[in-house]
Amino acid sequence: MRKIRPRELLFALIPLLALLVGVTLLLDTLERAELIDTEVPDDTVAYLAGPAYKLEQADDDRAYYVIADRTLLPQRFATPKEPGVFRLFILGGSFALGSPYVVNEPTPGGIDSWVREELAARFPSLRIEVINSACGAQNSFRVKQIFHDVIEFEPDALLVVMGNNEGFIPPTSLHPLVHQWSLYRTMRALIRPPDYQGPKGRPQFSPQLANINDLLKVFAGNQLEMVRSAQDHDVPLVLATMPINLRYDPWPYRDDPDPWPDKPPPECFAKALDLFDRQQEQQGIEALYNCPCYAANYLLGQRLEKAGRYDEARLAYTQAVTYFPSNRTRPGFNWATRRNADQPGVILADFEAVAEDRAVNGIPGAEQFVDYCHMNWSGYQAMAHELVRTLISSGIIRGAAGEPLPEPGTEQLLRRLGTTPDDLELAGSPFLQKQHGGIAQTIRRAR
Repeated sequence: MRKIRPRELLFALIPLLALLVGVTLLLDTLERAELIDTEVPDDTVAYLAGPAYKLEQADDDRAYYVIADRTLLPQRFATPKEPGVFRLFILGGSFALGSPYVVNEPTPGGIDSWVREELAARFPSLRIEVINSACGAQNSFRVKQIFHDVIEFEPDALLVVMGNNEGFIPPTSLHPLVHQWSLYRTMRALIRPPDYQGPKGRPQFSPQLANINDLLKVFAGNQLEMVRSAQDHDVPLVLATMPINLRYDPWPYRDDPDPWPDKPPPECFAKALDLFDRQQEQQGIEALYNCPCYAANYLLGQRLEKAGRYDEARLAYTQAVTYFPSNRTRPGFNWATRRNADQPGVILADFEAVAEDRAVNGIPGAEQFVDYCHMNWSGYQAMAHELVRTLISSGIIRGAAGEPLPEPGTEQLLRRLGTTPDDLELAGSPFLQKQHGGIAQTIRRAR
């Protein structure tokens, strides 16, 4: 048998490579023209298909960056950056985006709008650019990819606030890279079952895996990679903890209202309910302390809060979120954020602490949130004010002599935004919490 020479092998591979390149270019062209779409919802919450932004020449002969990824808000910003501009990028998931007030275009109500107007009011000598590069449902892998893009765009500071969608770990480190190849995305979509997404596609939510330690390790690693990149570029980075809706009851949103759809309730939980029915409050609380499940911790939090034992109640609610986050930030992720923020060039904005300070009994709930993790406009304003305070106290932003000016009130900021509390309430109303069914019914039995 004749031995194949390397040159012959190379010439044999050239047509195959040419075919792959040609098909890739064709798919890229069709996708840019929006004639085909090679992505599915699972892809868009985990990976970028290409650059987040692209360069575009405008009519004024200036160059601007505009979105290249359709999941981002339509915004543009000049390059090179003009003198006197303070440019802040906000990165994260739907909380950072400003849901439910911000969806497909920049609108008032989210953190970005409150930060922009407060900074503009307090630093009139500067032109404030707050670029919202957040996107709903995405996890820290995709946030990290966008981060590596925007850090090249002359930022004066970057805010990263994430943690609600951390339930996904790519099978290998190559997946985020190969996902940017349109031919790979097309082949991956073709080999999936026709009903993979269901008739109308599944909601864009990251799954919530049970292996908390692995998820925490990956989240902290992605965050630390952004810290190192910011340090290498000498760009101030603000890491923010996530406010957690501790009182949220996720069970009304399950298909089966039974808190244990696959098995009967634990015996210890049934025992606690019986004790509460017999008015034996302390014995019921003790029974819940020895019952390791989500429902027991949630009910324990409510009973302890009712008894005025607020610190214990907060801990019980915290354990419930750790058991069953329902796309909320697990408390351990906030501790990882605090650790990673304790480094040169990195500043902490403790949104979790602000939410607890504003909360009834120090336990955040529906008074600040419109659903499981998204805040109402007043909550977002409080987070934005904490970010502004952090930027000023750390010296990241500096203006002319006499600046910053005094803090503007809420009414002044609303006028600058061109909106009213009624308009914002209307925008958030479809997302208001509905605490009914499931565990809420079970707990009402015990009251």
